[in-house]
Amino acid sequence: MTEEELQGVELQVHEMWSIIGLKQRKRWAWMIYCLAIKQVLTFHVRGRGKKEAQRLLDKLPDRLRQNCSFATDN
Repeated sequence: MTEEELQGVELQVHEMWSIIGLKQRKRWAWMIYCLAIKQVLTFHVRGRGKKEAQRLLDKLPDRLRQNCSFATDN
């Protein structure tokens, strides 16, 4: 897809938490989903916060980060 075509693509950012092992080890699973192609493009498991959100975004290719729009449920 061209950069112009990518500008019409909306990527959804989702987060959910889970307990791994003990309750003290709560982890957040982040994912970026593309509804247009029905695929998870990347994911990140760790904590919650701006730093972790940035790590998730850093896993996307520059073309997607710079040209697509992002939506969350918040």
